[in-house]
Amino acid sequence: MAPVGRSLVSLLESGKSGRVEPQRTHVFSGRERHSSSRHNNMTYPQRCLRSDQYIYIRNFKPDRWPAGDPQKFDSPGKLGPMHGGYHDIDACPSLTFLIENREQPEIAKYFHWSVDKRPGEELYDITSDPDCLNNLALDPAHYKLTQTYRDQMDAYLKKTGDPRALGQGNIWESYKRYSRMRTFPKP
Repeated sequence: MAPVGRSLVSLLESGKSGRVEPQRTHVFSGRERHSSSRHNNMTYPQRCLRSDQYIYIRNFKPDRWPAGDPQKFDSPGKLGPMHGGYHDIDACPSLTFLIENREQPEIAKYFHWSVDKRPGEELYDITSDPDCLNNLALDPAHYKLTQTYRDQMDAYLKKTGDPRALGQGNIWESYKRYSRMRTFPKP
């Protein structure tokens, strides 16, 4: 699938700040795979629509771990320690700190925000909740707003031929990985 979008060169070369082109009211983005992080190199498919006030995220496979499976095989048949995975977060001191301190009450929430499974839809008011902690998509009072963003996302994905919107999302699972593959327990 070829990337779809509009050039940002005019914005970067304009010398202006703020909203340079008023017709650009939102941005779409997405991801499928960052690294070998799940059984059989499965993806974590997400699509995002961001406006000035809101960010809407669609998690197509909420049953999967967004940060990667928490446990992997260290060698054939030898399961490694719990929390030895999460390979969609690059190895770094921050991840090590979160894992090592995950049971401390003041750290636990950061660990869970980083690795826990996500719901199928997320909607955040980034003006009043810039840390994106209060998921409005789960709130019945925001049903219409969520539906508006859902409809905009669906229309864009169909218009651009995104396989996830056309019932062909499993194509992403079939692409060969040329780098090293980790092995994970079957879900």
